[in-house]
Amino acid sequence: MWDVLSHPELGDVRGRPWRERRALLVDLVAELGGPPIQVVPVTEDPATAREWITALQSSGIEGVVCKRTASPYRPGRMWVKVRASTPTDATVIGYAGPVARPRTVVVRLPDGRMRFSRPLSAVLSTQMASHVRLTGAGGREVLDGAVYTACVPLAAEVEAGTTRHATVPVRRLRPDLL
Repeated sequence: MWDVLSHPELGDVRGRPWRERRALLVDLVAELGGPPIQVVPVTEDPATAREWITALQSSGIEGVVCKRTASPYRPGRMWVKVRASTPTDATVIGYAGPVARPRTVVVRLPDGRMRFSRPLSAVLSTQMASHVRLTGAGGREVLDGAVYTACVPLAAEVEAGTTRHATVPVRRLRPDLL
């Protein structure tokens, strides 16, 4: 467990800083006597967090979550997840969205799996549109029930294999490699 929003004696504690909520959580979980419910470890030291990511990556850890210690709880994502990942080369084989501004690309990973990317940044979308304008678009294809347009292959650097999600983040396109 990593946060508490309501306390049996204090009621709603969402307005309190995370540091206070964390102390309340530690006290509450201590009363339970251990696993299967336990408090996740925390650190305020970035070097320690990087060590955890490196040491635990082989066990399938997705990353670490960063929160401001003085922040009250607010609905939505008020934290940052730093993913454990190693860049992987992949091949872009298509795109989804308009040719002038592709929203995502389809990549073939080194192991042969094909995945849609996460939404492209404006810079990556512009680069992909330029690639398609220069090389031309292919026919329509289907992956996991979604339609995409094939393209001349393009190398890309992605983060793959470190997420439970079916999409992969594209770090950069590499027209210099193919």
